[in-house]
Amino acid sequence: MTAAEVLTDVRQCWSTADLPVVVFSGSSSEADIQRALEAGANGYVTKPVGLDEYTRAVQHTLNTWYAHALTTQASDHRVA
Repeated sequence: MTAAEVLTDVRQCWSTADLPVVVFSGSSSEADIQRALEAGANGYVTKPVGLDEYTRAVQHTLNTWYAHALTTQASDHRVA
């Protein structure tokens, strides 16, 4: 089963808002990126080669999506 097939199955159960998915891949092919996004990925990160760069990319991605989740959660609890 390919990553796109797994993602398609995941999206049948959870929306992009309920379960954000960011694909980390060694491929920088535009076709692979497009395929992942069309299958329901919220984002796509091409894995850096070096460990330090990879660690920074993972940390940046986690921080970005954590901040997004906090913002979304805060807006869901606002009183009109």
